[in-house]
Order: sequence, then C-alpha cells, then structure tokens
Amino acid sequence: MLTLAIDTATKTGGAAVIDNGRVLGEYVLDIERKTHSERVIPAIDSVMKGIGIEMKELGAIAVTYGPGSFTGLRIGLATAKALALSLDIPLYKVDTLEALASQLSYTEGLVCPLLNARRGEIYGAIWASSGQEISCVEPSTAESLADFITRVDPHKKSYFLGEGALEEEEAIKAKLPQAVIVKGTLNYLHPASVGLRALMSEAVNLDLLVPNYLRKSEAEIKKESN
Repeated sequence: MLTLAIDTATKTGGAAVIDNGRVLGEYVLDIERKTHSERVIPAIDSVMKGIGIEMKELGAIAVTYGPGSFTGLRIGLATAKALALSLDIPLYKVDTLEALASQLSYTEGLVCPLLNARRGEIYGAIWASSGQEISCVEPSTAESLADFITRVDPHKKSYFLGEGALEEEEAIKAKLPQAVIVKGTLNYLHPASVGLRALMSEAVNLDLLVPNYLRKSEAEIKKESN
C-alpha cells in the first residue's frame, strides 16, 4: 500500500512515500528561512513527482501528531486530514518521538529522543531497543532536562538523539558519561520513519485527531495569568 508520510513537527520536516515497508522516496529540508506552511505542499509535490505517482494512487496518509512545534503540528494535521478526506483513504497518526526513536531500533540499550520545547524544557521519551525493535519505557513528556535524566537508568547504555540532544550534549554527558550523543543523518527525524512506524498502528477517526501538544501554548498561559 502506497503511504504518504508527512512530518511538520520537527525543525526539518518533509514528506516520504512508503510501499509495504519499502521507502520509495523522501524529501527533507533542514532550513529555517521558510515555515512549514510554505514547505509542506512543495515537499509532497516534489517527492510524488520524483517517484512518478499521482495522488489517486495513494492508499494511506501518515502524519506526526506531536509533540513538536505547535504551529507545525497544526499545519501537518490540517494537510493530512484534507488529503485523507479528499482521497477517501485512511489516516495514521505517529508520535514524533516514537518515530525518531525507531531510527535506532538496530541498537541495544535505551533510546532517548529529545526535541527543544523552549522555556527551559525538552520534549523527551525513553524507549528500549532490542536490536530489532523498540518498546516504550517512558512515554513522551515535556519537562526540564534535569528531571528527564533522573529517569534514565545510568547502568544501561543510552543513546540520545534529536536537536535537543545536540543542544544539551554537555549537560547530558555531565550526568550520564556513558551516554552516546547520536550525530549525522540519524539525528533528525526522517519522514520515511513516520511512514514505517504507521504500519504498526491503526487508522484514526479524522474528527477525533488533534495535536498532542503535551503542554499549554504561550497564548494560553498568558491568558490564564491575566
């Protein structure tokens, strides 16, 4: 089944097409000069044209639904819902950090994907990797890095990846000297990983799908304080 995967939750973002576990094409752009609203449709268009398939050939849509950029999540879900509705095909939601962690399923140990959540916090999760598959140890959360690290078993080998891991490398190594900070292409979320992870879940009800922000927005906090 041809599946279009979309990610607008992370700084990179992009689109990919998966066919029964095989990655046919992927488009990723790691720049900050353009917003996700400007990039998502061109990304989808580029990967579809590169493969040589039309929208009507798609069998499903997969999308990251959080955590991540609040604006990016809204854009991604709106785009995914519109496509699924217009094409009358199922939509699959994928946790952003789960998809990122799945990129290290070949390792053995703890996998800790981190994203910058701002306001002195990170979005983080802890997954255990067997060398073939990952299983959830601590679900996605928004908290300080100091609090997050207290739940990472210091006696197990741990891998940290994502933009948050790079930004907090010094602090992580100070508390967990044995931790590996992943760098290179595996450090950012590949849209293809979203599509591959979607194969392990069930389609969602479009009317019930909402972003998983994990915390209140700046606007909500300011409104409550007034």
